[in-house]
Amino acid sequence: MRKIFLIIIILLISTLNLCAEAVDTDEALLLGKKAFEDGFYEVSMGLLERYLTGAPNPTHMADAELLIAQCYFHQNRFSEALKKLEALANNSQSANLLDAVYYWIAELHFKANDFNKAVQFYKKLLSEFPASAYAPAAYYSLGWVFSQTQDYSQALENFKTLEKKFPREPQAKEAAFKIIECLYHLKDYAQLKEKIKPYFKLYNDDSL
Repeated sequence: MRKIFLIIIILLISTLNLCAEAVDTDEALLLGKKAFEDGFYEVSMGLLERYLTGAPNPTHMADAELLIAQCYFHQNRFSEALKKLEALANNSQSANLLDAVYYWIAELHFKANDFNKAVQFYKKLLSEFPASAYAPAAYYSLGWVFSQTQDYSQALENFKTLEKKFPREPQAKEAAFKIIECLYHLKDYAQLKEKIKPYFKLYNDDSL
């Protein structure tokens, strides 16, 4: 199915090459988004760049630039991704995407093992946009950063906050296991015992 979609994308790119006026529509942007979602990052970037250069005043400029930055990120082209994201952070047109920009800047620094800067941007996101869709992931990543630096008290605090504020998010389930790990490292056996009780009950019920 992915191969079929790639063939369709290539044909559409050829069509766009032949029909310059088509670039003035949102078609290239929509196709670029679809290619990104399916993991065709090079194809996605080509379509998004075509949208940006083809439209005189692209309405969704910030969205396209953010997607291009994410394409770079997934291709491990971190310096290019950071350059795009920093430009977006200083562009008033991307104000409605600033939480996403902060999140991806933090992720880049995390990947580069620059934990101090990663923490700075995760916290900036959570401080300025506490209800952001990126907030659960930011709390989880903060927990991971502090776990990596063996600051288990801070890690525990972030995992607990995630579990409390966003109990229905997928990251909350993972956070529950990370909390157990942190309690073990902190030798807080009393809390550890209470935390693992529900899991013992679950497994005992399953064995019946």
